[in-house]
Amino acid sequence: MKLQAKINIFVIAILLLLAIPVAVSGYLIINDIVFELYHERYASKLKSMSYEIEEAYETLESAGIVELKAYQEGAKKTVLSKLQQYELEDSVYLTVLDEDLKVISAGGPIGEELPVEVIEALEQASSGESWLKLTGVSYYSLFTKTKYWDWRLILLVDNKVLVSKQNEYLILVSFTSIAVFLVIYFISIRVAKTYSDRVSLIQKYLQKMAQGEHSLRLPQTSMHDEISLISEEINDLIHQIELNTEEIEGHKRDLEKRIAERTADLVKTQEYLKIFVNYAPGALAMFDCDMRYIVVSQRWLKDYDRVGKDVIGMSHYDDFPDLPQRLKQVHQRALAGETIAASEDSFLQKDGSLQWIRWEVHPWYEKDGVIGGIIIFSEDITRIKLLEEEKISHLLQGKEIAEKANETKSRFLANMSHELRTPMHAILSFTNLARKRVEDEKVINFLDKIHTSGKRLTHMLNDLLDLSKLEAGKLVPDFRKHDFIAVVKASIDEIHSLLNDKNISVEMEYDGPLMSCFDKKLITQVIVNILSNAIKFSPENSNITITVGNEQIRSTEMLVFSVIDEGMGIPRDELDAVFDSFVQSTKTRVDSGGTGLGLPISKEIIDLHLGNIWAESPPRDKVVGSAFIFQIPLTRNCPTTNNSSQAV
Repeated sequence: MKLQAKINIFVIAILLLLAIPVAVSGYLIINDIVFELYHERYASKLKSMSYEIEEAYETLESAGIVELKAYQEGAKKTVLSKLQQYELEDSVYLTVLDEDLKVISAGGPIGEELPVEVIEALEQASSGESWLKLTGVSYYSLFTKTKYWDWRLILLVDNKVLVSKQNEYLILVSFTSIAVFLVIYFISIRVAKTYSDRVSLIQKYLQKMAQGEHSLRLPQTSMHDEISLISEEINDLIHQIELNTEEIEGHKRDLEKRIAERTADLVKTQEYLKIFVNYAPGALAMFDCDMRYIVVSQRWLKDYDRVGKDVIGMSHYDDFPDLPQRLKQVHQRALAGETIAASEDSFLQKDGSLQWIRWEVHPWYEKDGVIGGIIIFSEDITRIKLLEEEKISHLLQGKEIAEKANETKSRFLANMSHELRTPMHAILSFTNLARKRVEDEKVINFLDKIHTSGKRLTHMLNDLLDLSKLEAGKLVPDFRKHDFIAVVKASIDEIHSLLNDKNISVEMEYDGPLMSCFDKKLITQVIVNILSNAIKFSPENSNITITVGNEQIRSTEMLVFSVIDEGMGIPRDELDAVFDSFVQSTKTRVDSGGTGLGLPISKEIIDLHLGNIWAESPPRDKVVGSAFIFQIPLTRNCPTTNNSSQAV
């Protein structure tokens, strides 16, 4: 299609696109204008009629006879006669109502009886306008209330009158618009033809320029517009092309020389790459997108028994027909841009042995960023794997030996504790009997020392027995629901004499009863152990703070118990070690007594309750002292009857 025809179609399309909104807007505007004109006309007539009534009333008033009924009636008839003589168009009717809304002058569809629609309109407002439908015909009504006598004047305009006037104006505007659009169309076509001829000429010259004719020049015109400027620029461009042709040829020759040099460098680089891959210490192979070999290392050929075989260009899947499907999927993922690796992977050999391989697959890219294929690196780690398995076997054997030794130790401790407790009970019993029968103070002092040492040794034997049970897994907790606050208070009462000996006060912070499920005897043992240590390592006249509460930890409600003393503290690097068996802090092991079993037993008990126990030194917001804290679950399923048993 020629350029002129395209322009004509374009102009027609634009005019049509403009005509539709203009026509719609024109129709709406004409409707509004006609309605406003006739509204103003009829409103003006109603105003004039109101003035007639006001003038008649004011004439009576000026004559001083306004109160005389006869004169008023005469004036009303005169005014009514004038109103009826007003010139109104066909289908425009005047109706006059008195102060009681009785018809005194009927017109159009309103007779002697006032329609309900009119009464409703008058009840809503004394003056105004509305649309009324009377006897099946739609009327535009204007009504007003007079200043004197309270008359109502109503003008009814048949909607057909307004519609006919709107149509007249619409036809006139339509013909005018069509004429204007036709004029615009012919002017546009004429102007477009002028420009399309010049553009076609430029197009022909550009086609010849594209074919290599650089000696042509576009003719210049007297018109100074954009096309003339484009023609001048095209001529300047042609001249510049002629000037630069030789320079371009020189650059072309230089570029060809560079390409030749770069090609030689690329060939050399490819040779270097082949040498690098060929002699790489690991098994390395490079493939294209169809999984055909491009480069392969000597180690690859050696590891996979391909020495002497020409695999370049061969499909990897033809070379390894039994390749597992999962590895083919790995290749496809790498060709999609993913890097996949496996630190160890096993392959069953024909002789039934397992070969362990460490491999990595990742894509390689062309210069334009497109994936050109994949690179596979692999390493045979079968020997390393066998050494690891042998080492693991030795470790398992060592673990088994250590477990047997630990079991033997626990059994020895349990047996020894039982064997020593019997004579120790005898020593304590006979000491008590002897003390009751002896009166010599010196002998009594000796017996008290024997009794104290015996009790300490009994306590140590009990700790050893508890530790052996815990380590052997033979201690079964008896979980019951108890008030933890009551258990703490009972534990404090149990060691009350120790507190009095050093004049140490205890502050306990809690919010009220705290019901939880735990083994009362075991938890009491933990609390007494912690409190005994706090008393042992606290100075006289100091204070111990006990805090009990609950805390949400990883969606589990935990009971939290802490004891804070004002003692010498524990070195930071020993906070974990104090929970190991027979271990005491370097600050407290001298002249402190004890066996280093209380905290390990406490830890085992808290572990049985699925809790945690730890130490802080110094405590938070403190300068000296230590804090021992443990947490156990606040709620758990407790048995309703005692069905649990405890191994001995």
